[in-house]
Amino acid sequence: MRRLIQLGFLASLMVIGIVCSAIADPIDLGIFSMSGSSNPDSELTFLNGTVIPQYNSSNPNNLLPMLDPEDYIFSKKDYSGDPTTIQLDITGWTYLVLKSSTKWQFYYLDSSIGIQTFVSEFTNKHGNIQAFSHSTLLDSRTSVPEPNSLLLLGSGILAFGFAGRRWFKS
Repeated sequence: MRRLIQLGFLASLMVIGIVCSAIADPIDLGIFSMSGSSNPDSELTFLNGTVIPQYNSSNPNNLLPMLDPEDYIFSKKDYSGDPTTIQLDITGWTYLVLKSSTKWQFYYLDSSIGIQTFVSEFTNKHGNIQAFSHSTLLDSRTSVPEPNSLLLLGSGILAFGFAGRRWFKS
């Protein structure tokens, strides 16, 4: 029984370590000057065609995934009242696009969860902070389990298997 308690304690420590290592802050992919219409399709096209390749070329050990233009979902929110600070629940989303006037700022959200606060980094020609006009969250419709999730599931199954084996032997 004592061994079973020790095994359970070690398994819970592993779970806490895996969960804590999987949570990360959003990665700022940069601010880009844009002109023309702003809709999820044009944002996705620019993200896949410019932002992700630029990031991946300078970070070959941490490649970002492209989103399939034929199979993606989005959540767009327009703002009024000139907010320079916004809060968004980014759990489960892959990319975030913040827009102000002719500038777009992109974030990679992979393991970020919860409500995050974003402060405008957009400035006009006089150096004044510009407010957000809208935000768009983008993600793939088909989700693939993360390796950490599979590792967590596998370790749990192994722990129950070993515990059951010891239980039936005694």
